[in-house]
Amino acid sequence: MVLIITIWCYWPLFIHNICFGVKSQTDYWLKGGFVYKLVLALLLVTSPLFAGQHSDYQLRPLVHWQIPNNEGRGIAGWTIFPDITQPFRTVIVAGWLMKDGQNWLEIMSGGVFTASTRTPLINVRAYNRNKRTDLYTEFQIRPNLTLASVFVTSPLQIKNFVFRSGFEFEAVTGLNGNIKNQALVGPRISFTVPKIAWLSVATVAYTDLRGHLIMRNYIVATIRH
Repeated sequence: MVLIITIWCYWPLFIHNICFGVKSQTDYWLKGGFVYKLVLALLLVTSPLFAGQHSDYQLRPLVHWQIPNNEGRGIAGWTIFPDITQPFRTVIVAGWLMKDGQNWLEIMSGGVFTASTRTPLINVRAYNRNKRTDLYTEFQIRPNLTLASVFVTSPLQIKNFVFRSGFEFEAVTGLNGNIKNQALVGPRISFTVPKIAWLSVATVAYTDLRGHLIMRNYIVATIRH
């Protein structure tokens, strides 16, 4: 059992290392790619026009906190409302933090809470950022499903406004008959709210294998000590 949990915990690290190989090529591909990133932005803005009746909208407020010591070790946690347009459900996780500048790794546990149930989970998240790109990976394991998520973005500036654009991927694998497998991919745009450094907003236009569009907005409050 310990071996299984260890493998599940460190699987995102393997994904993260693989993605760094892709990331080195992506750095070159995105470098100076203003037109490419502008096309991404236009695609994200206009994607609802092509969705027809096969679309969905999700709004996800998140609070992310980190308390590292002088060596970058400490604790971290997330409070997530997966979709406030649906009945009450929240994800709360906390655990170990390893941080180096803007780069960090979090290995946490917690649960998914509804008005009447609690589902335990293990959650691993990692983030790496440099001048041209950032890379985020996440892995969750619950009794009824596993979830993997990755995004890669790069900065784009229009006059004095700076935001980030790229792609995001999410895959859900059901571990029982009640959860359907799902794979989502689409363009992502994010920005820090001007004059509010701790608040950021992101929009992703996911498309699944059936061509169903899911527009998802993240509102992220980040607390660092």
